[in-house]
Amino acid sequence: MKIFTKFIVLLIFTLAVIPDVHSTLYFVKPGGANGSAGTSWATAWATISHAATNADQPGDIVIVSNGTYNENIIMQHSGTAGNPIIFRSLEKGKAVVDANGANYAFDLDNIDYIRIDGFEIKNTAINA
Repeated sequence: MKIFTKFIVLLIFTLAVIPDVHSTLYFVKPGGANGSAGTSWATAWATISHAATNADQPGDIVIVSNGTYNENIIMQHSGTAGNPIIFRSLEKGKAVVDANGANYAFDLDNIDYIRIDGFEIKNTAINA
């Protein structure tokens, strides 16, 4: 009985401190379609920019498949300190963002709590 009581107390404590996060996992791949749902590889979006517009909740995660993306991504939404919005390359260095001479590949102006992991960034005008 003591073990059961300890388990219930631990469970209640755990549930009280875990934030209520309704995050979504999104996918981007070359040959995807921005008119799709973006919530599986079969319905993946074509551009990271489209994901930046639609991944709008703290805790959302965008997985980007290998390939070169010729775009300048303007982030639209902020995450939170405990739940950043994450953009992650499927394989480190295999998702390439070619900024085509723009200042930045990812524009984070006035945006907070975004994590960008594993991308190769090239052809930016400013080395930041």
